[in-house]
Amino acid sequence: MSLNDRVQAVLQRNGFLSNTVEDRYRTTIPISEFSLDGGVDFSRYTNTHLERREMPKMTNALRGKFYEGLDEIFANCSLHSNSECQVCVGGQFYPQTEKIAFSIADGGRGIDGAFRAAKGRDIRPDDAIDWAMQPGSTTRSGDLPGGLGLKLIREFVRLNGGKITVVSNAGVWCQSGGNVTKAILSSPFPGTAVIFEIVTSDRKQYDLAKAPHPRDIW
Repeated sequence: MSLNDRVQAVLQRNGFLSNTVEDRYRTTIPISEFSLDGGVDFSRYTNTHLERREMPKMTNALRGKFYEGLDEIFANCSLHSNSECQVCVGGQFYPQTEKIAFSIADGGRGIDGAFRAAKGRDIRPDDAIDWAMQPGSTTRSGDLPGGLGLKLIREFVRLNGGKITVVSNAGVWCQSGGNVTKAILSSPFPGTAVIFEIVTSDRKQYDLAKAPHPRDIW
């Protein structure tokens, strides 16, 4: 397989390829793998590598909830994926287009697989993603719904004009700004991947609008 020279250079800088090169411009978020019980290490990783001057300005309160939202996504990989693989994460800052992209991927049974296991009924892969992206949706047992962190990230992406793409088995779901689309893939993805694109030219400062209701807390 041959790679475009620019693509190869990025993959060498972020550690995806074995013949790595120095990231002189500090634009890459290094590829890393975490075990399903590696939530603490994942949290440390995101706080280290996403705390960049290019990120839109957030108050400390919102920044904490933003990272909790990422932790929630990692926790979903741990709780629901049934993956035998590690969780793979990484990203890239694109100065010319003024965007930061960050992805989290597992090799598990997919969102539709977790839904079927928990609910006992079938669902289209793209509908399963759409269901999972709604506030309060969960396949966990217990009284308290989850999803506050993801809800906050979705609202931030809407205001920022960024994008969230979720691919899971044969389903793909995308929120671009405030618009949502979904579809079925002709070639399924083996697991689930969540990709965030954040617009770094955004000069607004973000804050929490109000304190969360206790029943919404993860």
